[in-house]
Amino acid sequence: MPESLTQELKFYSLSIDWDVGFATVTSSSSFSRTENFSQFDYTPVYGGYCPILSGGLEGPCLTDLPDHFDLDKFTQELRLSSSADQRLSWMLGLFYTEEDGLNTQQVRALDATGVPSALMNPLLDYYAPNTYEEKAVFGNVTYEISDRLDITMGGRWASNRTRVRSTLVGPLVGPDQIITARSKDEVFTWMVSPRFHIDTDTMVYARIATGYRPGGPNSPLPEVPPQFDADTTTNYEIGYKASLLGGTLAVDLAAFYIDWEDIQISARNANGINYRANGSSATSRGVEFTINYQLSDGWRLGATGSYTDAKLEEPVASLGGLAGDRLPQSPRWTGSLTADYETQLGSSWRLQLGGGYRYFDSTFSAVESNPTAVEVPEQNIVDLYAGGTFNDRTSVRLYARNVFNDRSYTNWNDTNTPGLPNLVPVQPRTIGVNVDFSF
Repeated sequence: MPESLTQELKFYSLSIDWDVGFATVTSSSSFSRTENFSQFDYTPVYGGYCPILSGGLEGPCLTDLPDHFDLDKFTQELRLSSSADQRLSWMLGLFYTEEDGLNTQQVRALDATGVPSALMNPLLDYYAPNTYEEKAVFGNVTYEISDRLDITMGGRWASNRTRVRSTLVGPLVGPDQIITARSKDEVFTWMVSPRFHIDTDTMVYARIATGYRPGGPNSPLPEVPPQFDADTTTNYEIGYKASLLGGTLAVDLAAFYIDWEDIQISARNANGINYRANGSSATSRGVEFTINYQLSDGWRLGATGSYTDAKLEEPVASLGGLAGDRLPQSPRWTGSLTADYETQLGSSWRLQLGGGYRYFDSTFSAVESNPTAVEVPEQNIVDLYAGGTFNDRTSVRLYARNVFNDRSYTNWNDTNTPGLPNLVPVQPRTIGVNVDFSF
């Protein structure tokens, strides 16, 4: 049965800066509206229920799941920042966000031609308006201990709450159900980052920071826990930044270690329904670099790379995971190479040429010990562009993305039927033109 996914996003934002003398006030407001519609084939999961629920009046049927999810999100942030050229600089802020969502789903019973069954349709009707609200106060301060050494410290206190009211109707759930679930949490996160300037062009730094992701309720379905908890991280990083060879070479190196507790995971019940749950603990450690080199007045070269070892530290039964398993969709190696060329053509035109290569290592759709885990192949993507700018106002760019039409995937999982994976391909070869005007 055909499956599909469509998404429409509208986003509006407004930013205002106001110099009040001793500091700058910044207001950032945004509103977005997201509309998603997906349709999945659930015949392997629910098709066999039709003879049972119809008392033998119907045989096995096709079943699909149309899923609508709409979300309105408003965010407001207000910051008060001191001047950056002081020995002691600071920033204070307030944050607020509100999300209003609506999720509607149906499990439909269809005959062999795809027509809804008059007797059994729908097997399940799910209607769930939901809200999420978060308020936060945050700030940081940077103190220059000397001309070479400074330290930045910051903190954020946040309070959030979630409410979901779910209505379930249909033969799959028996009597009609109306269930209201709520969650509320408060959390404080912090960071400390000292920096030492070896000279005017070279710096080393360290950083310790905590992170947090809110928990919330699950859909009230059989064999699904009513709620999942927040997960937390403690992040450690050391790094080196330098401008070398008279400013033509910029180097950024970093090593990191992340301690992750109560990890939020996607689990699946016996009927193939995904839900959010908590695992035990995991760690992620690795190194990454960025290098940019101005080869000449016209040529600029760049390279990035990273190695990441992200794995479970303890078994997670709901995932079928064992200690030492690599985390899902976590590549060990990633990297890129870029080359850009720019030169003046006459008094009005500037020519621009360039390209890049992107590499993304193979990953697993689930933890490695899970029998349904599928290895997602590596990605090798080449992009090219050519264009120019006229009088610094008009830009024209011809681009080709994924020039060699690499047939790799950003995700590969079997959410409903083990052995029959859903594939999400990378963007195929795309050729287009961008034209920009400045007024």
